[in-house]
Amino acid sequence: MLGLRNLRVNLLKNELFWTQFQRFNSPTASQNKKQPEGFMEQPDPHLIDKDYIGPPDKRSNLRPIVRHIPENETYAQQLLRERRLEIADWNQSFWERHNKRFYEDKAEFVRLNKKPDQDSIPADDMSKFYKYFLDKNWKIHFLYNISWYSKNFELLFLALRVNLESYVQKLKGK
Repeated sequence: MLGLRNLRVNLLKNELFWTQFQRFNSPTASQNKKQPEGFMEQPDPHLIDKDYIGPPDKRSNLRPIVRHIPENETYAQQLLRERRLEIADWNQSFWERHNKRFYEDKAEFVRLNKKPDQDSIPADDMSKFYKYFLDKNWKIHFLYNISWYSKNFELLFLALRVNLESYVQKLKGK
């Protein structure tokens, strides 16, 4: 039972607490409350010892992650890291396209429905747009969710494999 508990603790450490929050703001940027536009200098994955998270991307609203590459990376760890990067790229691409469609449709809706004497469109009217957009894209969202869940289950199994290999190596070392 203790081994299973340790495995769960290692999974949590690796999967939930696997990032070190790294701020890329200069002191003047933080004084102005201005968010940086991206990595000022992207860290070299071979030289860092933790994963780095950057500020949200303007197009996708996702935070870019620079994953460190351990010195003695096993084949399973490499598979997991590379698959995470592939899935992050897929996710980035999806949300860039989705958000572009959303903002284009929203701008068109505002253009067609804004009255000359109004500064903005009332929330009730905007809710009609949001419902329309969700209804129009329900199939895309449905397929995205299926893909997202299947990709995450794949990552879970790869992470389990990495942790089991690590656990076996520790047992062999004792």
